[in-house]
Amino acid sequence: MSWQIGRMVHLVTLVLVFLTCMLSSALGASSSTKISLVSTTIFDVMKYGARGDGKTNDSPAFMNAWKAACQAQGNKRSILVIPRGRTFLLRPISFNGPCKPSNIFVQVSGNIVGPTKKTDWLGSHIDTWLSFSMVNGLTVSGSGRIDGQGPIWWENACIGTPAPVHLVTLVLVFLTCMLSSALGASSSTKISLVSTTIFDVMKYGARGDGKTNDSPAFMNAWKAACQAQGNKRSILVIPRGRTFLLRPISFNGPCKPSNIFVQVSGNIVGPTKKTDWLGSHIDTWLSFSMVNGLTVSGSGRIDGQGPIWWKNACIGTPAPGTTCHAPVALQFKRCNGLRLNGLTHVNSPRVHITITTCKGVILSNLHIMAPETSPNTDGINVAGDDCIAISGGSSNIKISGIMCGPGHGISIGALGHGGFDVVENIDVRNCTMKKTLTGVRIKSWQGGSGYARRISFAGIKFDAVYNPIIIDQYYCPTQKDCITSVRDDCIAISGGSSNIKISGIMCGPGHGISIGALGHGGFDVVENIDVRNCTMKKTLTGVRIKSWQGGSGYARRISFAGIKFDAVYNPIIIDQYYCPTQKDCITSTSAVKLSDITFRGISGTSSMDNVINISCSKTVPCTNIVVDRVYIKSAIPGRKVYGSCINAHGRASHVKPFLSCLKP
Repeated sequence: MSWQIGRMVHLVTLVLVFLTCMLSSALGASSSTKISLVSTTIFDVMKYGARGDGKTNDSPAFMNAWKAACQAQGNKRSILVIPRGRTFLLRPISFNGPCKPSNIFVQVSGNIVGPTKKTDWLGSHIDTWLSFSMVNGLTVSGSGRIDGQGPIWWENACIGTPAPVHLVTLVLVFLTCMLSSALGASSSTKISLVSTTIFDVMKYGARGDGKTNDSPAFMNAWKAACQAQGNKRSILVIPRGRTFLLRPISFNGPCKPSNIFVQVSGNIVGPTKKTDWLGSHIDTWLSFSMVNGLTVSGSGRIDGQGPIWWKNACIGTPAPGTTCHAPVALQFKRCNGLRLNGLTHVNSPRVHITITTCKGVILSNLHIMAPETSPNTDGINVAGDDCIAISGGSSNIKISGIMCGPGHGISIGALGHGGFDVVENIDVRNCTMKKTLTGVRIKSWQGGSGYARRISFAGIKFDAVYNPIIIDQYYCPTQKDCITSVRDDCIAISGGSSNIKISGIMCGPGHGISIGALGHGGFDVVENIDVRNCTMKKTLTGVRIKSWQGGSGYARRISFAGIKFDAVYNPIIIDQYYCPTQKDCITSTSAVKLSDITFRGISGTSSMDNVINISCSKTVPCTNIVVDRVYIKSAIPGRKVYGSCINAHGRASHVKPFLSCLKP
């Protein structure tokens, strides 16, 4: 349900409590886990006289339906139905208990609206619109919309009493109970309302005409909200029906209230002239810094005026007429406990949203887009940069329900640019990328240090995405003056691994995808490995299986398919004599057994003449090696290439260069 809540004197409006209890042990005795059907009765408000036309006062009908549901005899559950497709006008009403059924369900599928005249609220003593009291086992749910007709209150929040007023407004309480046994004492589940103050930017001088610079008014409203005394929550209101022009602005903390809510119901636009971005030090348009407990939400639209930048994106180069570089649209830095929900972001000059050094973040239900004609420095017809970028120092971030595109997708990094970076516990799910250059991406520079771990992408949908999944540890966007650091395998699969599928990986420069090295003085097993549709660009090795002499075990049922090579030094290697230092190498008759290995549908170029090199043990030869439809030529036009193999059994078909050394 979506809510639009008005403002009243000493107003206590609504508390939504969401309880999710995740029990890691048993629920109790077996008898407590039995499920039984109980008597249930449905009470449809339409059958009690409701009209649902949005004009007639349906409060009496609702009250009659409630009384019937609350006092129903002989059943353990009552369901009060507010049907979809209708709008019900309700004056202030109280649904009181106690009730006879052990559970009451209120199913809100239709819409509920409040009166549009203050006189219909029946006097200033009415401080609540919809009230539930002493109703145990109550569930209120559904897809309906509840509209409190707030605009009639915002200009003068009181009936018969002039503003300013002290009030308590909407409080959303999300409780997640992660328990290993019972809920515990009842005192641990008590919920209390806290004092809240509203700061409307219009009352601080904002014009909202889309032409006047409203940055000073926003800054004054922010300072008042951030420094408010004696309250635990401040709400900065950007009202609907207006468009606010903002020049680059920073909303900085720390703030005195424990929670700051920024309610974006109206639209926000950036300047239409680059000279209004005030100089090269401005690399961000809207910035929040060091504001813990921040929530930014609403149905508003944030437009970064990207078209003025896209002709000359000035990412790394100054734009004509200004020393400014293309800015990030919305940045959050050191904002722990951040919540971002419901907004639409369009036409960012560069990155839409950047999260840096934030912990405990939840992003949900955002729509981020730019037109397909918006170019970036890659020369591909997409928007300027990442839809959402998560930078180093960030942890415990949840992102869901995001729509990106066209443009880039969701990126972690780039990390480790000349220093130490940490990112962990990132959960991205149920997002959609439409016609983006990248989908989900993790990128890091060479030469840095740190770690990125416990990262999950789930339920992601791609629609005509150019590069859906990328992990790039050789990030260097300009391809100039790139750091060359110590390089090793792009992906390495070690002993003890099985049932692994790898696809859509881009490696390079550096090494490629390796299995091993196996059997270094012991027993190793690898099986059921499927590597497909990957690209190696200017890597030292392409796809490789390597094992030491003297070990034991096996590597079997391994497939490489749909691999593309671009100037790779050693495209295909099986090496059972692996010894990287070439010093004190073991010579032994024992070896890891290699069998059922397939190279199929592979093509590209090599910077070395020996493009297929299969070297197997004399005492434990490789068996059932299949090389099928493999076409590799030299990266140097006119140069010949060849393949070699020893102690290898299998078959080759449609291979260039011709591979005659495989034994039956």
